[in-house]
Amino acid sequence: GTYASRHLFLEPGDDKVFLTHPWNETVFPLLKANGYYTGLVGKWHAPSSKHEMAQAFDYRNLYYGWHWMPRNGQVRHVTDLNLEDSIDFLRYRPKDKKFALKVSFFATHAWDGHDPPFEPSSIVHFHTRKQRCIGP
Repeated sequence: GTYASRHLFLEPGDDKVFLTHPWNETVFPLLKANGYYTGLVGKWHAPSSKHEMAQAFDYRNLYYGWHWMPRNGQVRHVTDLNLEDSIDFLRYRPKDKKFALKVSFFATHAWDGHDPPFEPSSIVHFHTRKQRCIGP
């Protein structure tokens, strides 16, 4: 991506941002074009045009706006979802390709409404998971 001062769109969700600069010359489209398996996990409040996002990322699991989200019948904190999705990317990526993963933590930006604030679960739980999270 690029900074708002370059693409001139300050509101999330405006696909015109892809028209103001050469998207395919930013880091993730370049990595993917050069043989990397690429992924984006977590906070993403920019446009998600399917064509442009597919140029950049092989795997995407995006969420924005909420600290707590339902998954598999449980309401979970997005920090745990970031971890789980990142591990899934690493576990199921093609082993014969270089890779690049961008993990964007939403929870670093705001208080989640709980006192004390959320603390991530033990990573041991994620190493024993059998279910695979499917990409786009």
